[in-house]
Amino acid sequence: WGGPFTIEAWFYSNSQGGSCSGGFQTLFSLFGTVPIPHTFEIGICNGGQIHFFFDNGGVFVPPLPISTTDYSQSCHHIAVTRTGSDVEIYIDGVPIVVVNINTISFSSQPTFQIGSGSGILPSQDWDGLVDEVRIWSDVRTATEIMDYKDCTLSGSSPNLELNWTFDDDGAIPGGNNSLITQVLDAASPPNNGILNGFDLTNGNLTSNYVCNTCAPLIYQVDFSDIPSLFPINLVSICEGDDVHLCATESGIPFSLPPGSIVIWESSEGGAPFAPDPDLSGYANALNALCFPVQAGIITADCSNLPMGYVDRKYRARIQKIMGNDTCTYITQERSLLICCAVTNAQLNYTIQPPTPFNNTLCEGPVVIDVALSSTDPWVIPPSPLTTIQWCVDGVHNPIFDNLTSITYNGPAMASNLCFEVKILHCLCPVYTVKICIPVDPQPLCGPLDGISPATLSPNPLGGTNDYLICPGNSAMIGMLNPSDFQNCTPVWQYQFDTSLPGVWFDLGTSNPFQNTNTLQETDVTSPYYWPPGATCIYYRVNCRPLSWPNSGCDPCDSNIVRICLKQPPPIPVISSTANQICKGDADTLSIPPVPGALSYNWYCNGAVIGSGPTLTSINVMQYACYEVSVFDGCFTVTSSKFCLEVCAIVAIITCPVDNPCACNGLPITLSGCTSFNTCINTGSLPLVYVWSASNGGPGTQTGTNGCEFIHIPDPGGTDYTLTVTDPNLGCSAITTLHIDPCQ
Repeated sequence: WGGPFTIEAWFYSNSQGGSCSGGFQTLFSLFGTVPIPHTFEIGICNGGQIHFFFDNGGVFVPPLPISTTDYSQSCHHIAVTRTGSDVEIYIDGVPIVVVNINTISFSSQPTFQIGSGSGILPSQDWDGLVDEVRIWSDVRTATEIMDYKDCTLSGSSPNLELNWTFDDDGAIPGGNNSLITQVLDAASPPNNGILNGFDLTNGNLTSNYVCNTCAPLIYQVDFSDIPSLFPINLVSICEGDDVHLCATESGIPFSLPPGSIVIWESSEGGAPFAPDPDLSGYANALNALCFPVQAGIITADCSNLPMGYVDRKYRARIQKIMGNDTCTYITQERSLLICCAVTNAQLNYTIQPPTPFNNTLCEGPVVIDVALSSTDPWVIPPSPLTTIQWCVDGVHNPIFDNLTSITYNGPAMASNLCFEVKILHCLCPVYTVKICIPVDPQPLCGPLDGISPATLSPNPLGGTNDYLICPGNSAMIGMLNPSDFQNCTPVWQYQFDTSLPGVWFDLGTSNPFQNTNTLQETDVTSPYYWPPGATCIYYRVNCRPLSWPNSGCDPCDSNIVRICLKQPPPIPVISSTANQICKGDADTLSIPPVPGALSYNWYCNGAVIGSGPTLTSINVMQYACYEVSVFDGCFTVTSSKFCLEVCAIVAIITCPVDNPCACNGLPITLSGCTSFNTCINTGSLPLVYVWSASNGGPGTQTGTNGCEFIHIPDPGGTDYTLTVTDPNLGCSAITTLHIDPCQ
């Protein structure tokens, strides 16, 4: 140590230091007491400037400034060489200053400290980081300092007395490192350093100022997708994707001397770097600085990655043969996010409010809950690198993005309402899941009516679509315009007027017309059997949506056509002014008008005597029995017989019994009492007799109601006239008798 030496280190200062007289921060010191107290120190003070301090046997020299540059807050390399009394200082491989310090007689085993001084100069411990500390027992040339400052030496280099890399101390990330008490020396024989004031318990790797990443790294790692060229860098890939790895110098590929070794290392979750398991056995990566990685090589254990990705750091350990030395370079670490592809997802929906027809909608406004599910934990709930996009009917709806369940409140248009989710995780292929809900268009119904006027007649007591039909006939009803029935399957239905409201029976769907068949159906084995008491049948079309019965649309109904069985008209009853008339008189027979009657036929003793569509009365004079029949298009009803009596008065004068010869001058008695009415039971009043004589002579009426007449005939003869009247009917008859008296 009394001879030439070189001390090298990488350093990082957190602060600018204080005054050089009391705030000097010592980076390293070399001191001893034999043969006299002496010290040799490098540190920072006065605004981040590097100062050099030495003392030899009490010859105190204040710290000397090496440069006016502020070296705090950044990494730098320092090399100090000593040849005799000259000390040359290099910063980042560039010589800065040569200082003459006279001769310091170092002891054969001086004390070398990092981060603390000898105590001769009032100083402070180093506030910062230190890495790659080396001591050589010779003076390194400027070229050697520049060439070797960025690598880690193997430890077998000639004249390398101390090589603290701070890389192999056995610290376990997150573990208990309390048993680590020294820094291992990579040189041989080793000069291990003793740790003072370090807390490596509770998982600390280092404390105070030691680091293993302080030195800036001249080589970088770049990722590129194949066949893109660098410096296009990837930050993430999908597990199993192609990728291109390359160690570069400022983005430019470089070459290595023969015999160099390249080992690709990786680290996850803060674990120590180790040879990457995917690349260690990969032929393309063997001692390669730049190489393509084919699909399927770089993998991730997605089953144990709840966030769906791993942040894997890559670096290359480059063992470069430089003369007699092996110089190990560690590239900069670069993170590559390796993402897991989405493996499954599905959509489920619930229509609100829930209905029995939750598998088909009806066009119009709807409210639907749609939920995304997946067994991939980075999808549900979405990790920070997972993007979920929702599309409704092919249109991106950003208000739903990154939601795992939505409530859609909007229109549904026929024939499908589709929900599509696109899941993008990192750079993995988009996983698309889609579900479509059938949407039925709203059924539209048109009007029905009867279309067989030959068998149907409007019901005068009903509505527009009410008809009458003759029993035993059939009719046709139909759609007035079949194109009015849209978006549905038209189903013909019927019910009877005695059915419960809303109970309809299906017929068929074959055509726009429906034949009623024979009305009414009385066969009890027929499905169209009319229940007792039914007089009408109702028809309609129930227009069912296309997805019936699993549709969210309700059927629409046409208007109702009612066909009622025509009932027989009432049996007419013939009426007249009397059942008996006088001979020569006329009588009017009549019946009340029959609703719906098409013709009236009058009969006299079975012979037609009159017909007509409005002939409700007829004049008769004949003694006979009369009938009338009425036809209404379905039924013919005939009245009971009405028998009319024609009454005639028979007036009879009988010769006198008391004076058969009618002697002259003597009275005679004429009798009309045998006169009679040809009709009996004409009334309660007896016949009335009126007598007259042609000579005008007085006479006397005797007998019942004056049926006798006493009179003295004229000698020249007398005409007697008898008028007989039935006061009940008003019928009368006259008879005359001439009598010549005997002389």
